[in-house]
Amino acid sequence: MIDADTLRVFVEVWPMDFKRVDVRLNGIDTPEKRSTGCSALYGGKAADVPAHIKQREKQLGLKATEFVKAHVKPQDTLQLTDVKLGKYAGRAVGRLALSDGRDLAELLIQHGHAVTYDGGTKAAPWCLDN
Repeated sequence: MIDADTLRVFVEVWPMDFKRVDVRLNGIDTPEKRSTGCSALYGGKAADVPAHIKQREKQLGLKATEFVKAHVKPQDTLQLTDVKLGKYAGRAVGRLALSDGRDLAELLIQHGHAVTYDGGTKAAPWCLDN
């Protein structure tokens, strides 16, 4: 797992032929756990994001990632649908259904770990100084 909205999975592309793929969950954004995703709101530079915003985002990113780890185990079989090529480094974008059929992106939103995202400028609530 890379973070809550990007998972590294093995995809069966042909019977018994598996490829490792990084999958970004379509339609959502979660807080980053390593870098900041808030720079667009602060002049476009990560260095300009206030320290307390970076810290809050990191804490929320870690919580969101732990939430995903609690719901997705390494041995689980997930269903990947609506796949398209992402804009970064060969990463795919798609929807992941858990083994019980629940959509992972929707689950993250329902539990407050993600917001909807259409690919435009990020304006997530964890980036705002309130």
